[in-house]
Amino acid sequence: MIQIRFETTETGLIRTMTMTGHANAAPYGQDLVCAGVSAVALSSLNAIDLLYPDACTMMAENNKIFLKVDYDSHDLQITLKTMATQLSALASEYPKSIRIRYSN
Repeated sequence: MIQIRFETTETGLIRTMTMTGHANAAPYGQDLVCAGVSAVALSSLNAIDLLYPDACTMMAENNKIFLKVDYDSHDLQITLKTMATQLSALASEYPKSIRIRYSN
C-alpha cells in the first residue's frame, strides 16, 4: 500500500509530505496505480522546483518521496493543495492501494 502523510498547520497549510510504499495493484513495472501516484507526485515536485526554487527541501529515492516547506507562499500552497487533491482523487478510486493521512 502507498502511504501518504501530510503534516499541516492548524489553518490547513501543508508543511510536509511523505510518501512511501507500493500500490501492489499489479506486478512491479505494470502497476498503473503506482504509476499514477508517482506521476502526480513527481510532476508536482518538478513544478515546485521550477516555479519556487529554494522554497522546499525535496527528496525522491529508495521508494520514498519527501517534501518540506522551507519558505511558504500563497502560490506554493495552491500547488501543494493541487497535488494533494489529485492524490486524494486516486486514493478514492483505489482505497485498497493508497492511504492518505493528515496531521498537524
